[in-house]
Amino acid sequence: MTASANRPRPVLKWAGGKGRLLPELQARLPDSFATYHEPFIGGGALFFTLAGQGHLGRARLSDANPSLIDVYLALRDCVDEIIKNFILARILLGSFIDQIDYPINPALNSRGTAFKRAVARYIVEI
Repeated sequence: MTASANRPRPVLKWAGGKGRLLPELQARLPDSFATYHEPFIGGGALFFTLAGQGHLGRARLSDANPSLIDVYLALRDCVDEIIKNFILARILLGSFIDQIDYPINPALNSRGTAFKRAVARYIVEI
């Protein structure tokens, strides 16, 4: 596996993402900073790029969308469980996974762990 394949990458596509602006954004960053603050994480294109280049020591990620924050908390805290479940889903559902309409369970919207809320709201394409 190449070094670029091991770099962190966004797991979500997000409307208004910064992916296409990365060269311009990086050119405007200071040479160094103690903490990276991202007020609108969305898909995280700039964050994941900087993290992959080893430019981040500490980062504070935020967004007005609590569901999106739940996804990132779940990835931070439960990544092995998420990977295992998505691999299992791919094995069990095979090619049908792209045709499934995933209903949102309103009962999970306001309670439960970040992992359960994230799974209830977002299904990452496998």
